[in-house]
Amino acid sequence: MEDEERKIVQETYLLQALDKLGQELVNANWTTGQLKSVFPVDKCQKYDYDYKNLAELGYDKAIKSIENLELKPTTIQCTSFSFNDSERHTIVNEWELVCEKNLYRANTFLVYALGMSFGSGILGTYSDRYGRKNSLIVSIILQVIFGPLTAFVPWFWAYMICRFFTGLSISAMASSAYTLLSEVTQNNMRKSLSASIDSTFSVGTFLLTGMAFFLSEWRYLQLALSCFVLPIVILICFMPESPRWLISQNRHEEAQKIIEKYDKSFVMPPISIMETSTIKRNSVSSSFVKLEKQKNFFYCNTESLRILFTNSDLRKKILIAYILFYVSTTISYSLIFNSDNLKLDRFIYMSVIAATELTAHFVALVLLIYLSCRKTLVLTYTIGFIFMMAIPAIPEESKSIMMGFALIAKFCLSIIYTSKLVLIAKLFPTSVKNTAMGTCILFSEIGGLTTPYIVDILGSVAYWAPTTLCGVLSLFAGILCLLIPRIKPKDQCDFDVNRQITGSDKIFNQVYSTNM
Repeated sequence: MEDEERKIVQETYLLQALDKLGQELVNANWTTGQLKSVFPVDKCQKYDYDYKNLAELGYDKAIKSIENLELKPTTIQCTSFSFNDSERHTIVNEWELVCEKNLYRANTFLVYALGMSFGSGILGTYSDRYGRKNSLIVSIILQVIFGPLTAFVPWFWAYMICRFFTGLSISAMASSAYTLLSEVTQNNMRKSLSASIDSTFSVGTFLLTGMAFFLSEWRYLQLALSCFVLPIVILICFMPESPRWLISQNRHEEAQKIIEKYDKSFVMPPISIMETSTIKRNSVSSSFVKLEKQKNFFYCNTESLRILFTNSDLRKKILIAYILFYVSTTISYSLIFNSDNLKLDRFIYMSVIAATELTAHFVALVLLIYLSCRKTLVLTYTIGFIFMMAIPAIPEESKSIMMGFALIAKFCLSIIYTSKLVLIAKLFPTSVKNTAMGTCILFSEIGGLTTPYIVDILGSVAYWAPTTLCGVLSLFAGILCLLIPRIKPKDQCDFDVNRQITGSDKIFNQVYSTNM
């Protein structure tokens, strides 16, 4: 939301310099045009006139007095500001985040993204250790507290703190929910539900655009957005834990009850199947069990990370996944930020983006039914590369054509977003799946943080430079997708804390995959 405010403010609000001395002119009923002709040097500085004296002289005499001056007075920084559009009230005009405070607007996005990064990493690991539902509950509690609180805080520093925890809760909520979904579905059903979940982001963009159009006060908008968490509070009470995660923790009876509750035709598998995993766990010596109990909290919560990077196969997969998430986010944000040169209405443009993404998610569903995630990623990265590299060949005045090419590339990136999430669900075993998802989202947020700098620095060189770099990154990511190893049945097996295969995913597939 802050990113949209920043862009709207840049085009909508005309900054007028005022301070305690300049207020004398306002009290003397000087018009905006008269004020502009007298004291502002630019949007952030003004001449150090005796404004009280100018107000007493009146506009005509004041102008003559200024013209008769042999030397211009020194310039000073403005200490307060006014905006020519009083209908919309944002964090920018409330805390005057302009001029010397201009960087503060970017800091709001930075803090929010850092919160999402911490949420993905910390609560992602927490989810693998203590369960998907528990992680969801923690994130929902944070959202219930800090979402509405953001709309009421009177201080900017408090607003920043609220944004950090809001980002943390949203990221953890999304990653845990998707992991839970991926663990109770199989094959085409998983792909269909993944595309459906991704499409809700586009629906949310539509709703946000409409709400922002009618709610001109940012606090009301923030409060309205916070209301969407209320249905989640109710639904979480009825949501079961992931049976696959329970099996990975050797809690077979709890998993069996959950499966039987939602599938009346469920038949208990032969006891030998269930004991396979248990025997392997219980075969560890008693001295090892004693040592496990002595391990501290930090070790337990970082064990899944250790597994990801000490196993050579998992390490290769996770490093490729990190690059894919970083590249896709960087390209996606760049295509949006670089659209400033098109000078389009913000509300209309965001609606077009939302429609494009919504269509892309349903196309992704069809592609994933007939193609593997690997092939889908290679295809879409390649198409995106072609259209982004073609933008420099388009005449600069052909804005509509450039917008069309950019939207096609954005269309491909939306398909990539769905495909890479499904890929993560397939590539990693249950005990480290949410950690893999969370750390991947962390790299995705890093991409979001670096994008503004890429657009600003390269955009100052040429309007097509950011998209050209994104085209190169898209080609690189497409090549990396070819290196992703094909998924084998043994890849679905789980890893316990002793780096032994427990087979929890295999058990789950045997007892329930036919009903998914």
